[in-house]
Amino acid sequence: MKRIEKIKDGQLLYSYLEISREDCALIEQEFRNDGGVDLTDNYFFFFPFCSEVLIYQLNDSSILEKDTTTRRLFESKKEYEIYLSYSQYAIHNKYINKTPPYNVIYVLIGGEVVRARTVSEEVAKVIILNSKKDDSISGFGLTSYRINDDTFVVTGGDHHYQIFGSYDCVNSIMEHNKKIVKLYEKNKSSIELIDSLIFNQDGSFIENKDGYKAKLSKCLGINIDVLDFSLNSLKAIEVQLYENVISFDFSLNIADPLLYYFGEVFMHQKGGIWHLYHESNIGHLIPCVIINQETILIHKKIAKLLDPTSRNWLSLLEVYRSIINSMP
Repeated sequence: MKRIEKIKDGQLLYSYLEISREDCALIEQEFRNDGGVDLTDNYFFFFPFCSEVLIYQLNDSSILEKDTTTRRLFESKKEYEIYLSYSQYAIHNKYINKTPPYNVIYVLIGGEVVRARTVSEEVAKVIILNSKKDDSISGFGLTSYRINDDTFVVTGGDHHYQIFGSYDCVNSIMEHNKKIVKLYEKNKSSIELIDSLIFNQDGSFIENKDGYKAKLSKCLGINIDVLDFSLNSLKAIEVQLYENVISFDFSLNIADPLLYYFGEVFMHQKGGIWHLYHESNIGHLIPCVIINQETILIHKKIAKLLDPTSRNWLSLLEVYRSIINSMP
């Protein structure tokens, strides 16, 4: 265990213990056996990636905070809340479009891109008024209506209507969903690899990387001289990134350039090389960074930052720090 202290103007504000995975597992077992209190939901607004953060209060009033990379133990709830008030975690404005009509893009296993148009229930009901259900495409709680040979409307029964341009588009979505179900049944943890699909899947990421800096500059309207691979440049990118509406089109366009730049920042700070990690479950070559023979999969949180369906996000600098802290 390593004690971390926050001191300001000569005064100790708070402290906590950084603990190992093994010690954390023992503490979690104690929590389950002795009936502690799960406080995760109480602190939702401090953590944009709430699904990854767990916060437990043990019977001795200590607080355990853990996510996929860090494990912290605080002596009391009061000390933990002081820590939160000074921490780098924060939720900022992230602009997404949830009001129809808007475009949707599905990137499927294998790299196929399927586009659709989300429309309101009122518009959809007019479109499907004289059409019939198409039972040739069904499953996963979806209902399909064939408008003509080139147009399908698909609804999930939750007032969510999407227009597809062909039978093949809808069928590709169904086949993709079947693959995801099989993947989940085979290895539940592997389902997280779906986050990687937004990035280059054909193995050409490394050979194309020299053009990504200029593309990132163009996408964000940032002077290319600012993109010097420093930690300060991450803040400049972050500011410009969230001036944009994070649409499906925007995310797909900027995904590879942002992943490239983020990886280059790592290598400028810590050394390392680019590598394509072969994930056999989905047959995808995932761009990653190798530092000191350690494979750093940086794509997951970048994908969440660019998720056009969620308003939550974490600063690029904090993502960098969390990954650095998780390295041996």
